[in-house]
Amino acid sequence: MLQALLLLGLQTYTIFVHSTHRFHFSIRCFSFVYSIQKSMLLIFLCYTY
Repeated sequence: MLQALLLLGLQTYTIFVHSTHRFHFSIRCFSFVYSIQKSMLLIFLCYTY
């Protein structure tokens, strides 16, 4: 019984860690893409003016 509870807790913990890690990774990717787009926009504005 105790082993099953420990196993279940470990499984939910690993799922939680994986999901939060993926979430943080997607946020980092989004901010990276956003900064690239921002710099490209600045370059575009500099070239048009």
